[in-house]
Amino acid sequence: MTLSNADYDILMREFEETRDRHQRERDERVRAAEAEIPELIELNDELRQKSLAAARQKLSDPSADTGWLSKETALILARKRQLLLSHGYAANALSLQYDCPACEDTGLANGKPCRCFQKKAARLLSRGLPPERLEEFPSFSHFSFAWYSATIIDEFSGKSQRWLAEEAVRRAICFTEEIGNPDNNLFLYGNVGVGKTYLLLCIAERLLSNGYPVYYFDAGGLFDLLADAAFRRNGRTAQDALSVSRCQVLLLDDLGTEHTNAFVKAELFQLLNERRNTGLSTVVSSNLDLNGIGDLYGERVSSRLIESNTPIRMVGSDIRLQKRLYASAP
Repeated sequence: MTLSNADYDILMREFEETRDRHQRERDERVRAAEAEIPELIELNDELRQKSLAAARQKLSDPSADTGWLSKETALILARKRQLLLSHGYAANALSLQYDCPACEDTGLANGKPCRCFQKKAARLLSRGLPPERLEEFPSFSHFSFAWYSATIIDEFSGKSQRWLAEEAVRRAICFTEEIGNPDNNLFLYGNVGVGKTYLLLCIAERLLSNGYPVYYFDAGGLFDLLADAAFRRNGRTAQDALSVSRCQVLLLDDLGTEHTNAFVKAELFQLLNERRNTGLSTVVSSNLDLNGIGDLYGERVSSRLIESNTPIRMVGSDIRLQKRLYASAP
């Protein structure tokens, strides 16, 4: 994961803003608590006086024993905690709070980029993730198998709809755990509305949580970008196409729904081929099976998918329709 200087500055400003926000929140808590519990102010003054007394003692006699200050400080802090708890505050209410205690919202832990920094960087470097869909909090833990029948058997595989959905999630999780390994690619296919896009977003959420940037495109959006880059339109350049072919993880949704022509077929083959040869991970979803992919894009593309991408089939009734029917039921 490579950050430009501008990207790094963006992240550092975000951490600074987070620290400033927590400082303001702490100051407000202190003001409210001291207004309600005046003894807190007296205890703070007492602590300052004792600290000054210890400092003067050391100045006048460097060999003086000021160990008493630690004991006095502990007693004052214990009294403050008792007061806070007795008035319904948390014991640490007057302490700074952090989004990330490990680095205290600095982005660095033990001199190295913190886990939270890696997550923020991954989101910054990611492209195409639909914010309106991410607001649904897609994640593997929220993936519901209730929409898949445990009794309806798929004729092609001999497995139930629910078994196939559970297997799809299991393989998707395995995919997220093997980023960087060669031949770690998936081809997710099935009829409309069975949860393919949601599963892609679950993959994206897990990867972002693990600090991996993700490029997500629906097929139409991807080929529009590649065409703009090829013909220097809308401010696109060859670098835009290169960034797609070289990104660590590419999620390509709804392949087969775009307007398909000779350019699209050639670009799709080249993209899949380049990513396979460089060992970069790709997940493709489609309403088409491999035969349908072959009919639409030709044998070269279907062969590349067969060679490079583990197929995952999902079947069932349209989940969006099921939800509407469920919501309208008396």
